[in-house]
Amino acid sequence: MTERYSKFELEALADDEFSFESDKQFDDGRGNNFDPSWKDRVLNAKVPESEIGFKTHGDWAVAGYEDKPTNDNCGKFKWFLVCLRLLLHNLVTLDGCDYRDKGYGKRVWWHCNRPSCPVCFRKGWAVRLASKMEHRLKECAKKHGKIEHIVLSPPKSDWGLTFPELCRKAVKVAKARGIIGGSMVFHFFRYHSANETYISEKAHFFMSPHFHLLAFVKPSYARCRHCPKVREAGYVGRGVCDGCSGFEAIVRREREKDGWICKVKAERITIGGSAWYSLEHASVVRGVENFRVVRYFGVASYRKLKIMKDDLPQHYLCGICGEPLYRGRYQGDVKELLASLDVKGIRRSEGFTFDMKDADGNLLWSAVHDNG
Repeated sequence: MTERYSKFELEALADDEFSFESDKQFDDGRGNNFDPSWKDRVLNAKVPESEIGFKTHGDWAVAGYEDKPTNDNCGKFKWFLVCLRLLLHNLVTLDGCDYRDKGYGKRVWWHCNRPSCPVCFRKGWAVRLASKMEHRLKECAKKHGKIEHIVLSPPKSDWGLTFPELCRKAVKVAKARGIIGGSMVFHFFRYHSANETYISEKAHFFMSPHFHLLAFVKPSYARCRHCPKVREAGYVGRGVCDGCSGFEAIVRREREKDGWICKVKAERITIGGSAWYSLEHASVVRGVENFRVVRYFGVASYRKLKIMKDDLPQHYLCGICGEPLYRGRYQGDVKELLASLDVKGIRRSEGFTFDMKDADGNLLWSAVHDNG
């Protein structure tokens, strides 16, 4: 993944050592229970042609698979959150930014936060869930060190397992390789872009089950990443890792036993960015309203890592003084302001500074009180 994501963009039960689904996820949100028989079906079950689409294959689908948004408000502007504490903004930073007499604001957008919605899954649901993953994993990292982005792929001989069985085996396989815990996101599909397909073949998703892990490795993967033998040979594999006790050597020995492929991706830029990447093309089960996309295991499981509600991060804070934002009202033309922010290249999830008054001295911003 080469694209970088700003901090603002990423703001947006337990079974022993592994967190599986609860019965609540089989409620469609309207009081009707969904038949959970899909859990008993194997991944490579034959599916009628009528149930195979660009982003779907039987029960499984890629996030954002619906043709229409959940409702008409999805993705539309909602309101402004602002900070008008001018006394706290009376400063000039070392890099020359003058915040005196300036306010700070953020735009808030309507999102249904459903993984099936083609509008909200990427900028709403994925950002929100990535932020939660980032916070939990950072808490775990205080004790267990660096987080690695790992892809774990089962052999075709295990495609005949049911989904719960495959999840349990994935945890067992990961631990055998020295992965002591983390988050796990399941992908039923891989994607071939136009330049990766055969001649005259269109870009498409194809069945290839695998897991994206943000996990902790013991021993540390830094030993393999900075290994002089690997640097000299230019690759990791047979002849380079033979006889070594590092992670890559363990992975290759274990693969000969169980056939699972384990690949560690390049060093992460941010935890939230890696989490968002794995979520924005994650797989969900169609018809299951609260399908749990993210599962935690090992040292990051709900049983091993307890996070109190008071420890959860506050997402909407002023970028100048660090105080919580509150609802604000713009007295001018809102559409014109939104257009000007887009022209300036300010991302939808990023904050911005503004003048409190216009050229004629008229007040442009005010706080919105609880009574309206």
